[in-house]
Amino acid sequence: MELTSKVFNYTFISLSLITFIRAIVLLRKSKIERVLLSEDKRILIYIVRFLFLTLVFSVFSMFMLILVYDQKVSVTNNNDLLAIVLSALLLGFFITMIVYLYTPMISYLYGKSRYYFINHEDHGKLYILRMISTDQVMLSDKRQLDVDDTIVIIEKTEELLSTPILCEVEKTNVFKDIKKMKAKKKANKELDV
Repeated sequence: MELTSKVFNYTFISLSLITFIRAIVLLRKSKIERVLLSEDKRILIYIVRFLFLTLVFSVFSMFMLILVYDQKVSVTNNNDLLAIVLSALLLGFFITMIVYLYTPMISYLYGKSRYYFINHEDHGKLYILRMISTDQVMLSDKRQLDVDDTIVIIEKTEELLSTPILCEVEKTNVFKDIKKMKAKKKANKELDV
């Protein structure tokens, strides 16, 4: 029984280290290289970022909990220390969830969107949507697939990397767009009168 638990512990530690090293390598990739990552690698990056943020917020939460409950909690008592660590982890997890839920909305309101594309010989400007497999990339003439009359092309990664990849940056500000729409509506009302 003791041998089984040791083997399990060593296996878990080695798998965690391998995953951590793979994630660090993936996090060090440039933005264009991240576009060309497969879905499983993107999910791994997402999970590692989430866990790192949870750890950072948990450490901060633990120090705050110790400061707040300094007189009531004995840090030398194992049960109290375990309660503080678990509470900090839970609080850090909830703070990270809130950050991850509201970050896309804030970036949508005041954000910049990057779209990578190539100039295809036959079809003109084609946006890089995602990797299908390690050697195939999905390209389209529209930025999103849910648009009607979309041309979708599957290209080999080697052929894609042999052509120049360009970046298009679109700045969005929803509040300015709403103000423009209101001004346009007001101008149309004045013309009708």
